[in-house]
Order: sequence, then structure tokens, then C-alpha cells
Amino acid sequence: MDIFNMINWNALSALATAASAIVTAIMVWYTRKTLRLSEKQLEQLKRQWNEEHRPLLVFNTEYKNGMLFLCVENKGTVQAKNIRIIVAEDFIQKLRKNKSFFIHEDLKLISEGSCHVFNYLQPFGRLKICISDVYGWNIIHILSDSLIKIKCSYNDYEEETELLVKQTIRL
Repeated sequence: MDIFNMINWNALSALATAASAIVTAIMVWYTRKTLRLSEKQLEQLKRQWNEEHRPLLVFNTEYKNGMLFLCVENKGTVQAKNIRIIVAEDFIQKLRKNKSFFIHEDLKLISEGSCHVFNYLQPFGRLKICISDVYGWNIIHILSDSLIKIKCSYNDYEEETELLVKQTIRL
């Protein structure tokens, strides 16, 4: 008896086709799972790249030569463009109530109701905005522990921050 004549070739072909279909389905499932994982990793890499390659504005105050400045520094690696800075009105009112301070024209540009646009700030660049000139020759403590609320927008970012003035102004 010939062994080749005993084999049902149609049945064997059907089994091979079914096995091939099962293996193909497993490969499709695995490929889809890998693709989803790759998409998540790609999104995470994009977020990380965007965080590392963006402007990052940092605010502080500085007192120098009888003037109080709001300092803005770009700590990011990309130029900040179309910078809009708005200082909340409550801080400006605090300055107006005390006759020892003269509100500088620069502060009027960034107070609520006004919108001045600074064109750009290079990476690691610094911008100084004069808040006020101080009158008198006595020691003034009114701004110590004052809170300056700042709204800022630049590039495609909008941020709000609060800056605590921890500085005693001496003349």
C-alpha cells in the first residue's frame, strides 16, 4: 500500500489553511497591540520634546536705584513671542494707596484694562518692567509679603502665576 494514496490531500490542505489563518490572526492582534504601544510612546515623546523646546517665563521682583522692577526671564530654549503680561488690579491699588510710591508708566502698560505686547524675549533673555519709583528717605515695608497676581500669554501658552514679594525696600 502506498502511503501517498492513503492521505486525504484536501483535508490536509484545509488543516494547513486553518492553521495559517490562526497564525495570521495572532500576528494581526500582536501587530495592533504593538502599534498602540508605539503610538503611546510617540505621544509621550512629543509631549517631552514640547516641554523641553518651549519658552518658559519666570517672574521675580528687583529693587535697584530707588525703583521696583518686575523681572521676566525666559528660562526656556525657544524664543517667547507676543508676550502679554497683565498685573492684577489689587496690587496696583495697594501702590496707589501709599503716597510713597509713584506708579511708573511701564506698569500702566501691563495693568488690567491695558494690553501691551512685547514682541519677543530670547532664550535666557531678561526683561525688566519698572513698577514704581519710591519717594522719601525712610524705610518702607508696605510691599513686604505682597502678592502680585500675573496673567501671561506667549506663543501658544497661557499662564497665571502669583509672585510673593519678599523684599523690604530701603532707601
